Amino acid sequence: MQPLPVPETLEELVRARLAGLPAATREALELASALGAPAASLLERAGIAPDALTAAVGAQVIKRENGIIRFTHPLLSSVLYQGVSSGEKRRSLHERLAAIVDDPLVRARHLALARDTPDADAARALDDAATLAAGRGASEVAAELGEHALRLTPPDADGDRHRRALASARAHRTAGEWTRAHSIVADLLTQTPTGSSRAEALILLAELESVDDSIALLEAALPEAASSPALQSIIHCQLAWSTRFRKGFVGALEHARSALLLAEDLDDDSLRARALVAQAILGGIVGHAAAPELAARAYELATAVGDEPLLHEATSAVADTLIASFRLDEARALLEREYRVWHDRDEPASAQALWSLSLVELSAGRWALAAVHAAGARDISVQYRLEVPQDHLPIAVIAVHRGQLELAREHSERALELAEEQLALHPPHHLAVLGLVARWSGDVSGAASWLGRAEQQAASLGWGEPSNRWWNADYAETLLELGRIDEAVRVLDVWETDAVRLGRRWTLAQVTRSRGLVAAAQGSVERAASILQQAVAQHQEIGDLFGRARALLALGIVRRRARQKRAAREAIEAALAGFEQLGAATWVEKARAELGSIGGRTREEGLTSAERRVAALVAEGRTNREVAAALFLGERTVETHLSHVYAKLGIRSRTELARTLQ
Repeated sequence: MQPLPVPETLEELVRARLAGLPAATREALELASALGAPAASLLERAGIAPDALTAAVGAQVIKRENGIIRFTHPLLSSVLYQGVSSGEKRRSLHERLAAIVDDPLVRARHLALARDTPDADAARALDDAATLAAGRGASEVAAELGEHALRLTPPDADGDRHRRALASARAHRTAGEWTRAHSIVADLLTQTPTGSSRAEALILLAELESVDDSIALLEAALPEAASSPALQSIIHCQLAWSTRFRKGFVGALEHARSALLLAEDLDDDSLRARALVAQAILGGIVGHAAAPELAARAYELATAVGDEPLLHEATSAVADTLIASFRLDEARALLEREYRVWHDRDEPASAQALWSLSLVELSAGRWALAAVHAAGARDISVQYRLEVPQDHLPIAVIAVHRGQLELAREHSERALELAEEQLALHPPHHLAVLGLVARWSGDVSGAASWLGRAEQQAASLGWGEPSNRWWNADYAETLLELGRIDEAVRVLDVWETDAVRLGRRWTLAQVTRSRGLVAAAQGSVERAASILQQAVAQHQEIGDLFGRARALLALGIVRRRARQKRAAREAIEAALAGFEQLGAATWVEKARAELGSIGGRTREEGLTSAERRVAALVAEGRTNREVAAALFLGERTVETHLSHVYAKLGIRSRTELARTLQ
């Protein structure tokens, strides 16, 4: 612990209070001040007599609580520790404590404070303790112990000094102390003129720099690593990530392939897994059908190697492929397990799991939970590294779906500012969020501009995965509202081609719904209704609650235009119930407005929208279980709604219900 700074006048008062205590008591208190809140038994192990602290208790300097010694005020502890002014006396004190404490990390810290000059054995012990701390997820402790290990390493132990400097810098980076990490690596580079050791330092420095500086550092590292194919593989992996927003994701994949070739030549499973992760994630975004297979292979290799950070990256790659395929239950199970693994050990890793979980729950229709995960991920991430555009993505996307348009705008505008500074480009996702904000605020022309920019940027980056271009249904609908039917069809054609190639059922359902709206815009009302009914079924089949509600709303509007008022009302009421269940405020308002435009009275007036939906399906002859499955409800909920329907309509049977609703 570091002693608190104490003003001189206050320090004099505290010293005067302590001066009257017996010498044996002051000795015991000095040991206690270096330990924090030690157990009385620990002080006895240091040779302190049981009654040595009695005077300190009487003077209200300390108190005993369940065998623990606590100072009554932190200033007392600080003044005592500062009072051990002699370097030799302080070193002796910590040497004494290092011999009696049980925790290896605490012991290592006291060992470090007991040494002022290089000591190979102490440096080795501190190095081991730093590794132990990092494994426990105690990155700040690992960073401190790592620096002590570096300080005590003899000047002629070049290899150990280099390795420990890199380890300490990595620990500082993990702890969020990027400035200190940068300083350590920059200093190391001044001592490492050429070769693979310099390449290692350049690789780490690249992780702490902006995109363009990172690329330059990695390109400089490649020739330095000429004698080390393993380092070259690592550099190519890093270049794959760094160049994706410069060369595009297709170009970045070439580096990932180079990394894998080098790993294969070396027959190194760890390097293989690292390269496969890059290929799987980047290839997945590009739209390569082999991405799931690559991710699974990376996961298998990382598991076999036993490298937990690498396994975390491989898990993320597998989760990405599951989300893209709308296999949400599998993705959720994988990510929840990942969160549990890292929650108490590595907060940044747990934040990444929450980030992905938020998108899973958004797709699954559990939007309130999605928002909680998204906020949690951002709160953790900004504590450990520089703020980046990706931090804002889930919050913005979820907010715009929930109708929190200003919140969505705020986060995406901030993300675009960061992206301009860090990447010198605007990420498609945030352009799309601002497009949805504009569209759902009534600015159709503005929406078309934002969404068009998003699609253009995605194309320039090589994003061929259709689920990553999730905004295209809204883009097509916006173009239809502006009368630009041919453009809307072209957007859908490209999107559908990728979806068919990769078997993306979620995108295909979106395309079907949009095709129905195209037919309506072309005046083919019957065809539009038929296509939209198909879209409702497709969305329902994959469990896409939001897509189903939107398809039902579109179907209701088409039926209203065809003067099928009853059918229109049923579809829109079902859509309204879906939007209400999701918490989609903008769409709830839109559905209610459409209901109001139908007019007329119905024989079932007085029923809630949920009761009308249940009644309509029961009247068709469906069982409670079938109704529950169709409406994503529990059977008990269906029974409750049905009993309310019977009471309100004054009927007693399903037959009477069918007759009443004819």
